[in-house]
Amino acid sequence: SILSHRLKLFQWKKRKRKPLLDRKAPFEHFLPRNLLLSTVHAVAVTAAPMLAAATPKYDEYDEDDDECPLLDWEKLNEEMKSFKVKVVKTFLRVISCTSVKRILESFAVHRLSLKTASRLVKDPAKSAIRKSFRFGKRRAAWAMLSTAAYSNILSYTANFLVEELILIGRNLRISNKISFCAEKGKFIRQQSKQLILGHGTAFVFSSLGIALGTLVKPGWGTIIGGALGDIA
Repeated sequence: SILSHRLKLFQWKKRKRKPLLDRKAPFEHFLPRNLLLSTVHAVAVTAAPMLAAATPKYDEYDEDDDECPLLDWEKLNEEMKSFKVKVVKTFLRVISCTSVKRILESFAVHRLSLKTASRLVKDPAKSAIRKSFRFGKRRAAWAMLSTAAYSNILSYTANFLVEELILIGRNLRISNKISFCAEKGKFIRQQSKQLILGHGTAFVFSSLGIALGTLVKPGWGTIIGGALGDIA
C-alpha cells in the first residue's frame, strides 16, 4: 500500500495543475438540484431562530421546571404565521448572493491574473482533499489558512453587497424624487459599519474553521468547520 501511495503521489506531481479547476458555471445555481439545495438552506436558516424563540428558558429556581414543555407551541404558532414569507425572502437572498458571487468571479477571471483568479474561485472542500493527499492533514490544514482566506473573499463580498443593497432599499423613500433624510442617512452609515464588522469577523472565523475542519476530516470537515466558523 505504501508503494501504491507513492506511485499515486508521483503521478500527482507529474500532472500539471489546471487553472480555474473549481470554477462553477455562471448559472449553475439555477439548476433544479441546486435550487432544491438553496430551498432547504432557506428553510433551515428561517426555522432555526423561530425554534430558538419558541424554546422556554430554563429557570433553576422554578420547582415546576421539570414539567416545562420543550417548546412554547403558542409562541411557535405565532412565529409560523410569517414562516412562508420569510423562507421566500431568505431564498431570494441566497440566490442573489450566489448570482453576485458569479459576477465577481467572472470579473476576477477576466481582469486579474490567472493565478489570483484561480485562488479566488477555489472550492475549499475539494482543495482540502487535494492538499491532504499531497501533504497530509497537518500541512494541508496549515496551507488551507491562505486558501480559505482567498476563497472566502468573493463570497463575503457578495454577501455584503446584497445586504447593503437591502439595507439601502429598506430606508429609501421614493416620492417625486429619490431622497434621503439626514436621520436615515446616519442610520444607514451606522448599519453599514456593523455589516462590515460582522462580515469581517465571520470571514476570519470561517477561514479558521475551514483550516481546523480540514485537520479533522478534509472535505466534509472542511465544510462543517467553515459553517461553524461563519455562525460563531
